[in-house]
Amino acid sequence: MDLRARPGDRPGAVALAAEAPARDARHVAADRPEARRSFAFWLDDEPYWLLLGVAAGVFEIIPIIGPLVVGILAVGVGLTASWETALGAGTAVLVLRQAEDLFVAPRVLGHAVGLSPLVVLVSVTAIGILFGGFYVLLAIPIAAVVSTLVDVILRGADPAEEEVPP
Repeated sequence: MDLRARPGDRPGAVALAAEAPARDARHVAADRPEARRSFAFWLDDEPYWLLLGVAAGVFEIIPIIGPLVVGILAVGVGLTASWETALGAGTAVLVLRQAEDLFVAPRVLGHAVGLSPLVVLVSVTAIGILFGGFYVLLAIPIAAVVSTLVDVILRGADPAEEEVPP
């Protein structure tokens, strides 16, 4: 998809403006963990706060393991100053990660497949409780399939006629 605006391309500009909230939500989820972590480490008076924040941005790319590595690094560097600094750094990583997982990720994932954030949270939780952690990876696709089946069977909707989420 070509995102460059051309003269007289009003429909393209309108479509681009309509996609802006989804793109912005993805940027918040993917591009800004280093800024949030750096600010939290700076508030905690963590040594090497900027370097730790940049490392957080790099390690956030790796699912599940990345935040764990960031937490271990932050606590380890914080221990060089004091145990209070280490506790503050660990708390900052935990609180920021939980906030992202509870508020940003469901909105981004739900928008990507056309589900509400509540459905995303409930499906991930239910699949995790019923089948275990490995099957959590399949929770969103399963919820999307169930949602489509409900639309087809109960509502009589034709999925081929509906708009595909961006």
